[in-house]
Amino acid sequence: MSETRSSTIAARRRAAPQSRREVILEAAVNLFRERGFHSTGIDDIGAVAGISGPAVYRHFANKDDILITAFARTWERMMEGVAVARTLPPEEAMETLIRSHLAVCIEDRALISLWTFEQRHLPTNYRREARRQQDGYIEQWIECLAALRPTLTREEAKLAVHAALGVYQCIVVFEYDIPGDRLQAYVTTAVRATLFAEPAPSRKRARR
Repeated sequence: MSETRSSTIAARRRAAPQSRREVILEAAVNLFRERGFHSTGIDDIGAVAGISGPAVYRHFANKDDILITAFARTWERMMEGVAVARTLPPEEAMETLIRSHLAVCIEDRALISLWTFEQRHLPTNYRREARRQQDGYIEQWIECLAALRPTLTREEAKLAVHAALGVYQCIVVFEYDIPGDRLQAYVTTAVRATLFAEPAPSRKRARR
């Protein structure tokens, strides 16, 4: 079996020094993903980062602080795409949202996976704020799609966006032996198809 992501980080730390805080954050994110938030201790994080467990506290208050910082980074990346999309006509804006979300899912895969499976461990107040941010992000997609498909009801547009964002989860959760460019093409094609799909007309049962 190939080496784990956390062991790869340790090797990269030796080869290319980063700021200590960044090394700790990256180590923690991948350990949380591999083992789960509660199953990862401060000493585990320190070991991968190349420091003692107690030394982690010089950079972060606790594990919650690390998790909050990681998620904040993810939302910053997400909102960069939204900021650009807001300056563009609807068709270009939608394409920007599609591609920027894909880029985050590929480049910050561990963080997106962490959000999917570990957000319940966030402190209550921050979890509410994170949910508000998520709702705002999804709202940008809904508004953009509604401008392109004005015949949709709000709930239909919301359903289409939720379904499209679900497509991205495939590459977050599962591994595929597909070249990067081809994988990205598959995902973007599937997302567009989902956003612009027309429901099949209902079929009435034939009377007997």
